[in-house]
Amino acid sequence: MESSNKGKEAAANYIDDDISTFVHRVDDNFEFKLGMMFNSEDEAFNTYNAYARNKGFGVRKGQKYIHGKSQELRRYTFLCSCEGHAPYVPPHEERKVERIETRCGCGSYIKFKISTGLWEVIEFNPIHNHPFVPEHQRHLIRSHRRLTEGVKGVLDSFKSVGVGATKSFGFIANDTGGIRNVGCTLRDAQNYLQSERSGILSAGDAQSLVNHFNTLHAKDPMLFHTVQLNIFS
Repeated sequence: MESSNKGKEAAANYIDDDISTFVHRVDDNFEFKLGMMFNSEDEAFNTYNAYARNKGFGVRKGQKYIHGKSQELRRYTFLCSCEGHAPYVPPHEERKVERIETRCGCGSYIKFKISTGLWEVIEFNPIHNHPFVPEHQRHLIRSHRRLTEGVKGVLDSFKSVGVGATKSFGFIANDTGGIRNVGCTLRDAQNYLQSERSGILSAGDAQSLVNHFNTLHAKDPMLFHTVQLNIFS
């Protein structure tokens, strides 16, 4: 109980606006129009992402055109995350990480023309070929999830006093008014803490350790060792 209270006291320093209000928001009735202007890539993408959250779909960045001589960005397309199809994987092969496939060839997109730092909407297709995600599940869409510095700070604070991801995440969810306001999922939090633990042994250190065992094996063939990789390799 004492460790948990210490974690809460430390975490209080990190519970700030960026946990529950990091999402760029637009009015529910907002619609894009040709000629609409934005001041930066972040503003353009975040507005499209916020529009997508209101509707119930995810987004990702697509094709861009860079002028050859000036190397200036001239065109950029943002896509529905269901655009395209997954690469074919033969039945006898396995993916490194199995994921539920959501791409179904959706043709919805928005295209911007960039000139003198301004982003102008020049094409917009709002038509999707799939159902939208229900409101109570939209916080699970990949493009609408992000581990803010505030959330990371809380997780780190609780970890320092021996509290795991599940209880830490529960505290954040309670403090922000519900899981959908956290901005990430429990699995995101668990993966973050796992990556932090994995970072203790850097890739270079890990390779040095493997090389050391290989050297020992060369000297003594009876010595046996294996290397197991997680999803972070």
